[in-house]
Amino acid sequence: MSLSGNGSGIVRRRSVDGRLIEGGFADALPDWHGEERWLFLSPHDDDPAVSASMTLAAAVSTGVQIRVRIATDGSMGYTSAVGAAEIVARRREETLQSFSLLGIDDVDWYDYPDARLHLWRGRMPLDEAPTAPHVVAGYTGLQNSITAELRDFRPTRVLIMSDADYHPDHKTVHGEVMISIFHAQGDVWPELGPPTATVPWVHEFAAYAPFVGEPDIQFAGSAAVFERKLAAIEAFSSQTQIARLVDAVRVAGPQEYMRSYPFETYSPERYAGLFHQGGWPGDLDP
Repeated sequence: MSLSGNGSGIVRRRSVDGRLIEGGFADALPDWHGEERWLFLSPHDDDPAVSASMTLAAAVSTGVQIRVRIATDGSMGYTSAVGAAEIVARRREETLQSFSLLGIDDVDWYDYPDARLHLWRGRMPLDEAPTAPHVVAGYTGLQNSITAELRDFRPTRVLIMSDADYHPDHKTVHGEVMISIFHAQGDVWPELGPPTATVPWVHEFAAYAPFVGEPDIQFAGSAAVFERKLAAIEAFSSQTQIARLVDAVRVAGPQEYMRSYPFETYSPERYAGLFHQGGWPGDLDP
């Protein structure tokens, strides 16, 4: 059996027909490409470390190109009144240290305000938001930022946090990513770059709450990659509760889960059979 990379773990996927497929990423993940590019669009800086750091480290070891973009500035992450003024700079240092432990250096921030992300849904010109934190082609807003990122990086897979998570920032990013995937493949906003040619797979991770549906992919990590996960979480030392979190992760063991989230467009044909007893749909008595 092949492993995910350098002996770092095993990937298992439960197929639609119930079969268990396992091996490395190339064996188990659907539609594997020769040159995989993963874009993690994260609400907060520590979400990938908590939910997906073994998966990310193993993917890097197989040659996957990973880009991480963090939506918020971390300003609400202080755990003491004294640290409020310095928390943004402190958490940036911690974030870069955490991702370096996973072998990832393509990390950047959109700097939308932490815990107020819902105010930056959509897209707006600068004259409507002159103090915008992230500007691309004269516009701001999450859909502008994410659409531009998708067209620039052209990922084969997009990683997000589950929309079942309790934190409203997680729900906001989830929704803005899905509509931005729709925008990115269309002709709107040409100043953000040419449309994407294909729709990427979307995989979601969980941090605060169970998935809405059952996850279809498991990463079972080796002891070595599990220690890297714990170290990546511990890098966020400004969070006074970090020791308790590390203890909880250690008890849970070296396993991570993700759910493939379908990106589907609406067609009425999908539902015609639900109401069809004979004849063509629509041939009904008045």
